[in-house]
Amino acid sequence: KRKSTVSLTMIISWLMSVHFARLSLFRAKDDKRFSVRTARNVLNDGRINWQKLLCLIAARLIGCLKPFIDKRRRLAFIVDDTLMARSFSKKTELLAKVYDHDKHEYLNGYRGLTLG
Repeated sequence: KRKSTVSLTMIISWLMSVHFARLSLFRAKDDKRFSVRTARNVLNDGRINWQKLLCLIAARLIGCLKPFIDKRRRLAFIVDDTLMARSFSKKTELLAKVYDHDKHEYLNGYRGLTLG
C-alpha cells in the first residue's frame, strides 16, 4: 500500500503532460506538490498493474467516444508496441533491454506504445 500524500492520478497526469510537451523527466519542471524523484519511483513501482490501468483508461475513453460514433460503425482501437532499437547507446534516459519477438533476442531500446 502506498503511503504517499500525493495521489497517483496527479502524478500520472503530470507525467502525461510532460510527455506530450516533449520533455524528458530531467528537463521537466518540478510540480509544487511532488518531485521528479517521486514520479520516477511511481514509474518503477512493481506493485502498479500498468496493463489494468491501460485497460481502464481505454474503457473510459470508449465510453466518452461512443456518443459521437455512428451506430453503423464499429468502434476499435489499434494498439501497437513498436520496438525502437538503440544498439549503439548505453546511457540514454529510459533505455532498457527489451525482447524482440521477431528476432527472438534482447536488444537495447525503447517500446513505443501507439494508440490509433
